[in-house]
Amino acid sequence: HAEKEVVLSTGALGSAQSLLLSGIGDSRHLKEHNITTRIDLPGVGRNLHDHLQIRSVFKLNAPDVWTLNQATQSYIEQMKMGLEYFL
Repeated sequence: HAEKEVVLSTGALGSAQSLLLSGIGDSRHLKEHNITTRIDLPGVGRNLHDHLQIRSVFKLNAPDVWTLNQATQSYIEQMKMGLEYFL
């Protein structure tokens, strides 16, 4: 048993549901589902949006083109990028 408090993180998709099932949320909504309200916090679970992510992958067949992926494979190129960042 915890002596003070427990922090539970289930990520962006599951946090609202975990909070609601724990009794933290809009008391009217919780009452509809026979969940005892511990903290009345109406904003829990509101304004959630899906974020569509599309990953594009390309292969270059041009030997004279230097990609960021190639640069990160070389320690010298990593040091150059670090210097560019600080300057």
